[in-house]
Amino acid sequence: MTDEPSSTPRRHLLRYLAAGAAGTGATLSAGAAPAAAGNGDPVLLGNNSGNTNTASVTTRITHTFNSTNAALLVDRTSTTNNGASLFARNKGSGEGLIAQSVNGTGLVAFSDKAGTVASPAIGVDARGGTGLDSIGLRARSTNGIGVDAKSDGGDGVRASSEVGVALRAEVFAGSGRAIIANAHSTTNAVVVTNTGTGGGIRVSAPSGVVEAETTDFGTIGAPTTAVTAVANLGVGRALFALATGSPGSVAVEARGTTVDLHANGSGLIRRRAFATAAPPTSGDFKAGDLITRGGESWVCVEEGSPGQWRMLAGPASAGAFHAKDVRVFTSPGPVDTTAVSVDLSAFVPPGTNAVLLNVTAVAPAVGGIVRVFRDGLATSLPSLNFRAGGNQSNNRTTAVSADLKVAVTCTTPTDVILDLQGFYR
Repeated sequence: MTDEPSSTPRRHLLRYLAAGAAGTGATLSAGAAPAAAGNGDPVLLGNNSGNTNTASVTTRITHTFNSTNAALLVDRTSTTNNGASLFARNKGSGEGLIAQSVNGTGLVAFSDKAGTVASPAIGVDARGGTGLDSIGLRARSTNGIGVDAKSDGGDGVRASSEVGVALRAEVFAGSGRAIIANAHSTTNAVVVTNTGTGGGIRVSAPSGVVEAETTDFGTIGAPTTAVTAVANLGVGRALFALATGSPGSVAVEARGTTVDLHANGSGLIRRRAFATAAPPTSGDFKAGDLITRGGESWVCVEEGSPGQWRMLAGPASAGAFHAKDVRVFTSPGPVDTTAVSVDLSAFVPPGTNAVLLNVTAVAPAVGGIVRVFRDGLATSLPSLNFRAGGNQSNNRTTAVSADLKVAVTCTTPTDVILDLQGFYR
């Protein structure tokens, strides 16, 4: 052990202890205050006077004997204090503590205390400076593990930073992993919390950025979950996926042997408007691709560039036709030029856009015209031109109002019957 030229009793005692450790393979133990430092610490190394680090010579403890004992063991046995067993600080630009091992473990730190949320038991408390590039703890391994943190009851690693990086894990080569988190409990292996306005986790990798796998065998009633994302405050997104690469990039790809995508909440699936025209005029598409633009939904029915497209729904589309056969209106008296409203809500479901009606003029005394149109309009084209005589009918497709009503007028007073033959929805 090399020490600065000083004749204090504390320095002489350290020299004798180090010599004994080198010759016998024993441990230099600093636990019972062999030479109390000026500031009250059991041992203060690298200090020339007072409580400030003014030493110009490095204090080194060398363990040369082939033994499992530690070169330096700091054991603070008192349970009535809150101080540190080992405190390393560097006010310059260097590191506070460097622990290095060729084959074993560079640093082992543990706490026997049963900690609480207010007063946790911490094995290693490493803090960086206030700069953006400050690092609280840096652990490197050539082939092994940089940091192996284990806890019997609490958290293995808890990282926090006021300005800089709370936790940075890097693998420079080979097939190693930057972070491995194993939890043999009922809690999560990794919990990330950000109480500010930033993100929780940001991961960057050439491929396979995040891989989540469950090991339990789930059932339909109680399935296992590989990834759980929860947004429980305000208007948030539980999962946000963005792919900004070349054409063909996919933000989310879901593969399941039974169900690929299950909307098991409100059931609402909202799609943003397609960036270009609908149907598209350029680009490579596959059969089954869906796009939305201007309230219109389109499906690709034949792949190609741009492929063949068919409108599913839109403001100009009536929707699918549903056949139905029921009488919906029999006039209680002759219908004239005053519009009579006919409510179809008992016969067609909400969302109906148009109906197919059979319009009948019942034994008119003179000729005339029957008009059936969406309730609220002033008039429309003729639905039935009739002459004097027996019953006369004609089919008419007409739009319905938002409250599912149509209106009927006649140029000459005549009894009218409306039979519903189907609706579009």
